Amino acid sequence: MATITRGDPPNLRNVRGNVYHHYIRVDNPKLLIFLSGQISRDADGRMVGKGDMAEQTRQAIRNMRTVLAMLFIVTS
Repeated sequence: MATITRGDPPNLRNVRGNVYHHYIRVDNPKLLIFLSGQISRDADGRMVGKGDMAEQTRQAIRNMRTVLAMLFIVTS
């Protein structure tokens, strides 16, 4: 039977916690990780890169790295 875990890294604020979680992890028979809600907000929930799509994209990717680092050891 699959185990489903929904969560948020403790060091990345979820400004829409009543709507989504930063990740859903499904274990057994295989490991799957689904990321969601990665937007251009910093760890404290403040908007990053207003008017700058490239910086907003970089912030969303930093957020994905934060989530994955919590679930696994991620190196640069």
